[in-house]
Amino acid sequence: MGTGLLKELKKHCNIFVVFNDMNIPSSYKNKLLSEVQIIQNPLKYENHYIQKRILKYIRLIHLFGMPSDPKYSACWVKRQIFKKSNEYSTIKKCFILFLSRLHSKVSIFREIILYLYYFQIDAKNFSELLKKYKIDLVIVDGLPNLIPTSSNWIKAGKILNIKTISIITNWDHPTCRGYISIKSDRYLVWSKSMQFELRKYHDININNIHIKGSLIFDNYFKPNFILNLRELGIKKANLE
Repeated sequence: MGTGLLKELKKHCNIFVVFNDMNIPSSYKNKLLSEVQIIQNPLKYENHYIQKRILKYIRLIHLFGMPSDPKYSACWVKRQIFKKSNEYSTIKKCFILFLSRLHSKVSIFREIILYLYYFQIDAKNFSELLKKYKIDLVIVDGLPNLIPTSSNWIKAGKILNIKTISIITNWDHPTCRGYISIKSDRYLVWSKSMQFELRKYHDININNIHIKGSLIFDNYFKPNFILNLRELGIKKANLE
């Protein structure tokens, strides 16, 4: 909200912002309504039990099987914790870790897992909403590994041949969230280091990664940044 991105985009197009929860604070909602149209995330169809298991295992494979992931990285630490977990049997843990290792080493296997994940995602209601509002560009915030509904929006875009863009708003997400589960057409990143990480750890073509700076931290240098936060309904006590 405080970055000015919505105002800039509004000069060129109509903007729709999607929320999971429509209980938006009134001060925030009033400011947002002046820039965009607010809509709610459509309902997702309940996955079959087998689909749920497949998706769960794929997410673990993506988390533990990122290519070129170095020792002592965030994902390496999560893998060590998983080995000690009591949630899965020894056989299941060995199976997941074996597939994760295969995933990290073999690019064809990574493509197979991406396709398998893609076909498990429900995007019917999402594509219907895109058609209803005649949306011709989908922008998601962050990786689908962090925000699951982003997968539904990206798939819906692919189904309708609508371009999709992922804005990587946090500097550490390319290295600590695991392999990207479904890929957008374009990525906006802060810097060359993040561009390099998307190439190295996620097999993203460099031509699809665009360096645009930081939306979040650039904002901290504005003289009225604290004032902007208070206008959005954040109490003074939370800022001290």
